[in-house]
Amino acid sequence: MENNYSFKGTYAFRIDKKGRIIIPSKLRKQITTNQFTIIASSSKSLILYPDDSFKAFEKKIMETLNEKQITIIKNYIYSSAEDLQLDSQGRLKIPSTLLQKAHIEEDILIVGAMDRIELWKPEQFRKRTLSIEKEQKETLEAIGL
Repeated sequence: MENNYSFKGTYAFRIDKKGRIIIPSKLRKQITTNQFTIIASSSKSLILYPDDSFKAFEKKIMETLNEKQITIIKNYIYSSAEDLQLDSQGRLKIPSTLLQKAHIEEDILIVGAMDRIELWKPEQFRKRTLSIEKEQKETLEAIGL
């Protein structure tokens, strides 16, 4: 199951009082579904997958990991995963439990990341970016960055 997503860019938003975010129009234009799955990440962010992209992610897990790894991943991912529905105004309601896991309060960065969209607390994203620049200098240089 292939998708053609190429989500790019970083967008600063605020979460509304009902816990909703607006998916930026540049990202929304690529999306062919109103169904999403959101999961917590080990990097203290949230990952938002369009439905078809999440199915491809699940298939990759089943094909590349051993049984023990699959069990660990299933427990980690599915214990907090939620299915979400994009409303007619391009908004998603993010569960408060997931926002708390990522330490996201009002301000949020919506980051395009190839086949997925990441949701970050702005200062956490800045720290992560600086860490990558320091720790992965060799990798970044290998691809001309």
